[in-house]
Amino acid sequence: MHTDRRFTVAAVACWALFLSGARGEEECSNRVDDDADGKVDCADVDCCLAPACRPTPCEWFRRGDIDADGAWTVLDAIQVILSLTTGSRLECQDSADFDDDGTLQLADAVLLLGFIFAAGAPPPEPFSRCGSDPTTDGAGNLSCAFQFGQGCR
Repeated sequence: MHTDRRFTVAAVACWALFLSGARGEEECSNRVDDDADGKVDCADVDCCLAPACRPTPCEWFRRGDIDADGAWTVLDAIQVILSLTTGSRLECQDSADFDDDGTLQLADAVLLLGFIFAAGAPPPEPFSRCGSDPTTDGAGNLSCAFQFGQGCR
């Protein structure tokens, strides 16, 4: 199992802060540096145990960037289509669910292509930056199993 030392150190610091009873004034989901420490929301140690910040880094992705190369390309749409037609494995099904309806379907590839080539609507967050899926997937129960830190570039 691969362990990222930075993550381990951050986790230990987070638990130490929590156990000490210290609390900051950071609102953990408003995209503002409320306590003026240079860190916003989940990047702030004050938020490390907040429900909005609990997903592990391997669950972070950008919707529509299926291969996690940092760009939305036709190759991303092809991977969705191959997964649907041949059963090929997607490391992060959530990133392929372009409309965030909890199911993978051909419409996800079509919407992604429309976004890339025809100025179609962008997908729901996480899109503008790396993050975890803010919605539940319902019956679809889509997974995201990127290796540690590989989902966001």
